[in-house]
Amino acid sequence: HTPEIQETVKRFTGQSLDPFFATHLLPVKRGILASIFVKSHTTDIKEIQAAFEQAYSNYPLVRHGTDVNQLAKLQNVVGTPFTHISYTLIENKLYLFSTIDNLLKGAASQAIENLNRTLDLPVSFS
Repeated sequence: HTPEIQETVKRFTGQSLDPFFATHLLPVKRGILASIFVKSHTTDIKEIQAAFEQAYSNYPLVRHGTDVNQLAKLQNVVGTPFTHISYTLIENKLYLFSTIDNLLKGAASQAIENLNRTLDLPVSFS
C-alpha cells in the first residue's frame, strides 16, 4: 500500500513523503490495524486535523481524530462499515493508525459503497 499512500498524499498536498507502513497480524477473527509513520512537514497537530477534516468532512464512514486510545481499537469498528483513523504528532514525526472491519470493508461492500457514491446516494449501510 505504500505506493498508494505516496500517490494520494502527493495528489492532495503536493508534498512527497516516504512513509513506513505496517499492518499487524493479530489473533482476531475480524479487523485490520495498520500503523503508518512518517516525518511531518509540520509540528502543528491542528494542521494535521484540518487536512483530515477537509479530506473526510463529507464522508460519514470515516471517523478521525487524536484519540488514539479509542479510535485505534478494533472492537470499535468490527461489525461496522466505519474506518477509524487516529493520529498523533511528536515533534516532526506523524504516527497514524487505521482500523477497519476487513469483512465489511471488503470488495463487495466497497462495490456497494462506490455505487452509492456514484449515484449520489448515502454511503451509509444503515
